[in-house]
This record gives sequence, C-alpha cells and structure tokens, in this order.
Amino acid sequence: MEKQFEVIDNGEVATDMEIVMNLIKHIDNPYVDGQGNSAREVYVEEARNVLDTLTNPEAKKMLEDAIKEHSPESPEDAGE
Repeated sequence: MEKQFEVIDNGEVATDMEIVMNLIKHIDNPYVDGQGNSAREVYVEEARNVLDTLTNPEAKKMLEDAIKEHSPESPEDAGE
C-alpha cells in the first residue's frame, strides 16, 4: 500500500503522530449536526484506513486504542 501523507497548513507533510493526534481529536469530539447525528463513525473508519500506512509504532498503538474505545462492542463481547 502506498504511504499517504497529510499536508498541514504551512505546506509541510505531517508526521504519523500529527495525523493520529488530529484523527483522535475528531474521534473524541466529533462533529454533531443540529439533529444530533455524530460524524464519529466517519472518523473511526478513516482511522482504520490510515492504520496500515503508519510507520511510527507509538502513533499506531494510540490510534488502535482510540478505535477500540469508540467502536461498538463485537458480538463476542456483548454476551460477557
């Protein structure tokens, strides 16, 4: 898979940690429209897509933890 980079305001390429911190910010505090619909799942899905492109193991672990924290329980977990 080709490495994806995010360009930050000054035109520089963002580091893995910067990308992860930005995604986590949106996952933790997602946009909510006037009808109460949250964009959290959009950000969680984007985070899942980004995971394979990350090379910084600390950033990857942080993002994996955020995804787990904000993902619905799996069917196996629901019965416990």
